[in-house]
Amino acid sequence: MASYTVSAGQTSAGSVISAGDIQTVYSGGVVSNATIYSGGQEWLLSDGVAKGITVSNGGVVTVEHGSVADNINVSVGGEIHLSGGAVSGGTVAGGGEVTGLTLTSALQIKNGAFALDGVSFLSGADIGLTVASGASISGFVENNQTLTIAPGPPH
Repeated sequence: MASYTVSAGQTSAGSVISAGDIQTVYSGGVVSNATIYSGGQEWLLSDGVAKGITVSNGGVVTVEHGSVADNINVSVGGEIHLSGGAVSGGTVAGGGEVTGLTLTSALQIKNGAFALDGVSFLSGADIGLTVASGASISGFVENNQTLTIAPGPPH
């Protein structure tokens, strides 16, 4: 179990965050090409930046206000939680979970079961999504209007 700190003006490249490890990125700190494994956590505090990170099954990344996760890849069972932060590009695999997401550019959501909570899409954002029979997605906002998507009739 280890605790890693990336402070203002510091850069950390290629970190491996394993079970029980915590990496905290403070304002002005930058992390690149990190991998967060099961039981590992990464915290991006106000104005922290993470680039090219991978969140594996059981790994968790929290992106707080003003922070940005750029080109993040969330594997099956990985989680990214946003609290005023933003994701810019990347991929969420089926079974990955994203909460509080503000989508600022091209983020791909792959097929499979996944959870989205508190999702906002800004201008120019795209999402490809298949809603399986019996599933529904609600709470999306488009031009200040709530948009609810439910499955169509069986094919």
